[in-house]
This record gives sequence, structure tokens and C-alpha cells, in this order.
Amino acid sequence: MSTQLEERPITRPAQRWRNFYWLERQLEIGGEMRGPGRTPSKFVWPTKDIAETMAAKRRDEWEKIGVKYLGAEAET
Repeated sequence: MSTQLEERPITRPAQRWRNFYWLERQLEIGGEMRGPGRTPSKFVWPTKDIAETMAAKRRDEWEKIGVKYLGAEAET
């Protein structure tokens, strides 16, 4: 048996990412009234890359009705 401590990588806690949008006016989204102003998405993603990819899929459609993508932010 060795008396030296085994080195192990430190595991960081899981992080969740949420997309945020700027709504120019109040809109009904998913059956509820949202905005105006800075509005979080209902969905939470496991990585920033996934969050941004999902937002990019509908960005053109949202911009036509006055919704601007602000980016993904880590939840604390």
C-alpha cells in the first residue's frame, strides 16, 4: 500500500444555462403573457453551446415579431 495520496481531477458542479430575450412589447408566448423587457426562456439547458444552438434555430422567426436574443446565462 502506498502512503502517497492519489491525485484526482476536481469535478465542478453541474451548471445550467438559460436563454434571455428582449421583448419590445408584451407578447403571449406558450399560453402566458411575457415582457416587455428582458425575459428569460422557460427552458434550461445543460451547456451554453446547447442553449445557444437552440436559440439560433428560431432567431429569425422571433426577430420578425420584435424579440431580440440577448444570450445564454449560467444559472446560480
